Amino acid sequence: MKDEKTYNVYFRITDKCNLECKHCCYDCGPKGDSMLSSNIKKVVDNIPAGVKDFELTGGEPFVVKPLLYEALSYIQSKKFPKISVIVQTNGFWIKDEDSNYKILKELCDLGVNYIDFTSNDEFHKEQGIDINKLHMNVNILPSPLGKALDRLNDEFPGLENRYSKIGLHLRGAGKRVQPLGRAKSLPIEMIHPFYPCLANINFYGQHKDVTIDPQGNVYLCCWQGPRSIGSVIETPLEQLVEDAENDPITKAIIDGGPQKLAKQIGMVSCISGINDCITCQKIFAELDRRPKAMEAVK
Repeated sequence: MKDEKTYNVYFRITDKCNLECKHCCYDCGPKGDSMLSSNIKKVVDNIPAGVKDFELTGGEPFVVKPLLYEALSYIQSKKFPKISVIVQTNGFWIKDEDSNYKILKELCDLGVNYIDFTSNDEFHKEQGIDINKLHMNVNILPSPLGKALDRLNDEFPGLENRYSKIGLHLRGAGKRVQPLGRAKSLPIEMIHPFYPCLANINFYGQHKDVTIDPQGNVYLCCWQGPRSIGSVIETPLEQLVEDAENDPITKAIIDGGPQKLAKQIGMVSCISGINDCITCQKIFAELDRRPKAMEAVK
């Protein structure tokens, strides 16, 4: 029997954000666009049953909280058999214990398994999100967030540990980032060196990682480096993936990253010694100028 494909879906429901961090690879900010409510359901309807991690992010999804909750509610109604639902946020909404508890409870009731806080870095701190002042790290000391989590788990006394009802994950961008969006203007010493192609790493065998932007376009990596493989608003994700795997340009990237594609189409000069994302950007910029080069892999 053929193994069933599994998917991790990174669903960017909005480019709107309360911050304008200088490292943001998507250029998010207060004026960003969001997915239409009617399209949320179309996207979810086109996600296959094999979805595992379903991460809702932005931008900052809590800036469009009604849209976030609508998406979570509809995902929950689909009853995907293997799903783990994650919400990614900068955590600006963390306040007192009661308000934190209210939000955690709402997320639990909507089927959320993890909250991924992504503001543990200097870029967010410059914009006013200080994880120490907000006490995001619940392992260090009793905090309004930790107390709210304890209250939530106290409602389920049979659980073995305090993270059984909802998990919290704290991370950040680090000191080096991808040269995309606003980060293109950062000095070279702040660019992540030798960052490998995620389409090549995360698109293997029967497992697929995809990113969906607020317009419904699907990409093979979270940086949205390779061109979109199509709209999941219009076409089931499984069909888009199958078509992409049969496309020679996309297949070359999946098989060997942008370096393999550059060699196949005679664009070795595009290969960056710094990072695969830069190579990918250069290749597709060159292909826009020289579309006939694609014939080399057809």
